[in-house]
Amino acid sequence: MIIVLINRNVETLSFKNENVKIGRRLSDYFSRNVEEKIAGVLTTYTCDTLTGYRISETMYDLNFAPLSGRFRGKGVVMTLTTS
Repeated sequence: MIIVLINRNVETLSFKNENVKIGRRLSDYFSRNVEEKIAGVLTTYTCDTLTGYRISETMYDLNFAPLSGRFRGKGVVMTLTTS
């Protein structure tokens, strides 16, 4: 899974001692269970959440929403909110 878009807030986060870069693999920054959640969302076309995910010293809830319309099954939007 490849990262295709990030916002300014994600640019400032430190994942495994580096910043997120567009074009890099999701697995460069996130654990296997995040990829598994995304795979499930792509299969079921329903939203899902992973609660209590640690990034640096902060806990986040990761919310996954599948793309729709002509992009259905081709990606998700992942949002991070502090828990």
